[in-house]
Amino acid sequence: MDEKSLHELTDHIRSHVTYPITKKDFLAACENMGHVPSAAVVWVAENLPDRTYRSSEEILHTLKLPHTH
Repeated sequence: MDEKSLHELTDHIRSHVTYPITKKDFLAACENMGHVPSAAVVWVAENLPDRTYRSSEEILHTLKLPHTH
């Protein structure tokens, strides 16, 4: 994933999603936001386990994206 896509995805995870959220609802939210590149949505669909996430940090950690602990 390129740097711009990574930035857009991380911003979306942190700022544009209400938690808790399921993988299905998260992917739907990504698809509804034009600023998240479609390649990033496909990557998340392939790499994010199907469960409910309580916070942005939990999704970032699961996807091994930059985050704080």
